Amino acid sequence: MIRVAILIPGGLEHPEAGLAIPAMTEWLKRLSRRCRLEVFSLRGRRSPREPVAVGEATVTYLDACADHGLPRKLGSYWRTFRNSHRQRPFDLVHGLWALPAGLAATLLGKRFGLPSLVSLQGADTARLPELDFGALRSRRNRVLARWACAHAGVTTALSRFQAGLVSGWRCRDLRVLPYGANPEFFHRETRDLQPPYRFLAVGHQNPVKDHGTLLRAFQRIADRVPAALRVIGGDFMAGANQRLARELGVADRVQFLGALPHHELPAHFGWADCLLHASRYEAQAVAVAEAAASGLLIVGVRAGLLADLDGTGARATPPGDDRAMAEAALALLADASARQRARSAAQAWARGHDIEWTAQSFAELYEELV
Repeated sequence: MIRVAILIPGGLEHPEAGLAIPAMTEWLKRLSRRCRLEVFSLRGRRSPREPVAVGEATVTYLDACADHGLPRKLGSYWRTFRNSHRQRPFDLVHGLWALPAGLAATLLGKRFGLPSLVSLQGADTARLPELDFGALRSRRNRVLARWACAHAGVTTALSRFQAGLVSGWRCRDLRVLPYGANPEFFHRETRDLQPPYRFLAVGHQNPVKDHGTLLRAFQRIADRVPAALRVIGGDFMAGANQRLARELGVADRVQFLGALPHHELPAHFGWADCLLHASRYEAQAVAVAEAAASGLLIVGVRAGLLADLDGTGARATPPGDDRAMAEAALALLADASARQRARSAAQAWARGHDIEWTAQSFAELYEELV
């Protein structure tokens, strides 16, 4: 089996505390059955001191953490990788997120004569200074991210939308490999569509996710048809969205459920008729893949996977346009034929791109590179 070093900046600490990234964790578990994986992660505040296991992969936490500067992070990746490589040589080095892990993977590949792979993730290709969000806000980050992807053997993006954002980066080989949905999201019987129509929003409450537009769109929908909304995700806006719901007069029709364990989400997707997603930026939005697997209607902002599925499995609208989002949702509710086509197209995409497909695709890419 191929031996792969995977470098990450974090995302595996204490799943029960909500600090893990579920899609990445599940992908690593399944990939570890196909390859010998050793994961090197920067230390989080609650990271364990000793190596831990994710599936059959070993996760080693470095002496550097997310608060340290780039030189220290790169140096920590370098030393830990070198020591492990000397004991048991790797066949390939793979960095998730362009900075710092992707840059470190590209440098290590050059130094040790190994194939390198950079996988772009969430904020890698974002530049939203008005929201203080995105890795590309600084010129240094833009230069280093472009260099890492231009010199890696392969760069992967999470959606065709994200791949389009880096089309000018001179990547040697750019592939689109999204995170697929877990099997439990597929086991659902589609509910007969009848009022009150049930809407679901999944994502932490922060300025990028734009729950203000979401709630205004829902108000427009609820003014026209009986409707209910569940909002899942941690609140990082000090109750601002709950106050807005009261101001809009929809508080009695909106449930704010907070952050929930990932294994509880299939039940909520099973409850819903439609996913509403207003996020100003997405590289993918795994919730869209999970909604597609669950047979939900999908309406939201033209970004990430939602942009990829627009016109077939989803309906996409401009950022911040609550009127357009509401009208798109209402049009689907009113057109049985369009609903069926959208659900069928989304589910077909989800079946062809589930989490097993993601793991197998990366395993095959490793084989190709080695």
